[in-house]
Amino acid sequence: MRIPATRLDPSQLAGASLAPYPGVVLSGGDSKDLAAAAIQQLRRGIEAGGSLVAYGSTARWEA
Repeated sequence: MRIPATRLDPSQLAGASLAPYPGVVLSGGDSKDLAAAAIQQLRRGIEAGGSLVAYGSTARWEA
């Protein structure tokens, strides 16, 4: 199965539109690494019907 993916550095997330993506995968890291604007972008994406998958240490933050 080939699923296209785009990798963004956490510092790019705040300025990126998530509209073209059906979901976001967060792997590792800490919520402290995400700027408030990046967290807001994630919220907007989820509220618009997107999915968020988190694993590793990020999953503990999401829980």
